[in-house]
Amino acid sequence: MKTYSIDEFVRNLGRAEQTLRNLDNTIKIEPYRVSVGGTQYNSQEQLNYYFLLKIFNSIRIFT
Repeated sequence: MKTYSIDEFVRNLGRAEQTLRNLDNTIKIEPYRVSVGGTQYNSQEQLNYYFLLKIFNSIRIFT
């Protein structure tokens, strides 16, 4: 499964790193994996989920 570091993930998502960290805290999505050094990695599936949230929020399905 393709995984992304926080930097790669936010570049694909088009958001700031802090936004991703806030979303992680708000909707409680755990990183797909964490390296020995503590780097968090998210999966392609999680990236797709964030894209859906971004779309839904833009058309105000979730308020």
